[in-house]
Amino acid sequence: MLGTRNINHRNFYVHEEPKEEVVEEKKINKPVEEEVLVEEDINEAELMYQELIDLTKKEQIEKLESFGMDKKDIRKLRYEEDRVNKLFELMNR
Repeated sequence: MLGTRNINHRNFYVHEEPKEEVVEEKKINKPVEEEVLVEEDINEAELMYQELIDLTKKEQIEKLESFGMDKKDIRKLRYEEDRVNKLFELMNR
């Protein structure tokens, strides 16, 4: 018949908790994670540059127009990096 077995209870493995010494050694040997940069560590210019990158394309174009750039000149700035660099240049004047 299926499901019937003679089980010898003396052969079962008893799970023991690991000793505290072993646990402490594992904690000591863990690699230390690198510290994450905080915004305070980043200087003002880098923070402003990052804020410009976070803007959408439409917002970047609106800012460029507010600085008096022609649409013809804005169209030449096809890539985000070009638009952000131009905005950064105009803001630092």
